[in-house]
Amino acid sequence: MNASKKTRGILIGLFVIILGALAVVIGYLSQPANIDGTPVVVLTTSYWSDIETKPNEYTNEFTDIKKGDVIYEYAHYKLTVKRISEDAVILRSSGGLIEANPDGTINLNDKGPKTFTIPVNSEMKISSQSMDGGVSLTISYRIEEKE
Repeated sequence: MNASKKTRGILIGLFVIILGALAVVIGYLSQPANIDGTPVVVLTTSYWSDIETKPNEYTNEFTDIKKGDVIYEYAHYKLTVKRISEDAVILRSSGGLIEANPDGTINLNDKGPKTFTIPVNSEMKISSQSMDGGVSLTISYRIEEKE
């Protein structure tokens, strides 16, 4: 057996080991979260424009949410549950949404993040990056005790 065949065999063996380890990690990460209670996301949606004096506001409560659930979809905006745990829910954004500043303003020039992380028992205000009309979202996350 020459050295090149031996080297090729070793490389193939290492490749198989790495693929196996990667499959285990992906399998572990894709498992549903083991949460002691019922995860609840509350989404308050407020559509506004310069023409209307009062925004249209709607509230939806999502119980027992899981990875892949879509909690908001309108026009080209979409929020999908990327990961959920006892500590936080991470939402994947299709773009065009940005976290509001403490005073309620938004940065129209900032590139919106791909994900938003909402810690348990807290809320986040997210807005569309628009001037004449758009949407403002208030998202809260909590875990309710199972009965």
